[in-house]
Amino acid sequence: LPAGREPADEGWKQLVKQLVFTRPTVIVFGYGMASALDSGMEGVAAFTQDYQRLVDTAKQMQPDLRCVLLSPLGRRSDQSRTIQADASVLTAYRKAVNQVADNNDGVFIDLSDVASDDGLRKDPIHLNDAGYREAAIAIGQALGFDDKWISNAHVEALRSTILKKNVWWFHRSRPANMAYVFGFRKREQGQNAVEIPQYDQLIVEEEQAIALLRKLDGTSVQSNPA
Repeated sequence: LPAGREPADEGWKQLVKQLVFTRPTVIVFGYGMASALDSGMEGVAAFTQDYQRLVDTAKQMQPDLRCVLLSPLGRRSDQSRTIQADASVLTAYRKAVNQVADNNDGVFIDLSDVASDDGLRKDPIHLNDAGYREAAIAIGQALGFDDKWISNAHVEALRSTILKKNVWWFHRSRPANMAYVFGFRKREQGQNAVEIPQYDQLIVEEEQAIALLRKLDGTSVQSNPA
């Protein structure tokens, strides 16, 4: 379908399709910020219902699924009335996420006080590189991981390989010109759809490299250029 003319539930269908394809055993959910800013207090109930629907759908595919639910980030410190009002809305969504986690035996991680300094943000709601590092540390600590990786000289090789794998997965799950490959113009280039599963082997190879590099012992691996 042309961009902007998709059915209202097309995004949901694509998300479910990815869940069916990947069959994850662990999902880290990160929802709430966009809904809080877009729908405000009146949207909390619908947000909670939709969140539960997503968790239920995922668990139907994988009954032993382990869930980690991240709260929305807090707004950067500011005395303006707008940001103070947004903070109260974000608190409501944080509580909603916490409740969904409790209802599903999930792990709730509160990020509302993480990376609150100006130097860790691009703007009041978006983290910069240093901010994401702080968030990663907070998430790791909440999950009981040790902090040895923070100062490990080999962590960048692992991070780079994970990013490369993510690039392959992005192209596998959301190929460029999707309308031509799978959508309303597939009569023109639909024959190229056979190439999309070819990303699978590249993803497998990067996953194998990640399994070696996560030891953080200086192991060297060969990797395909992204």
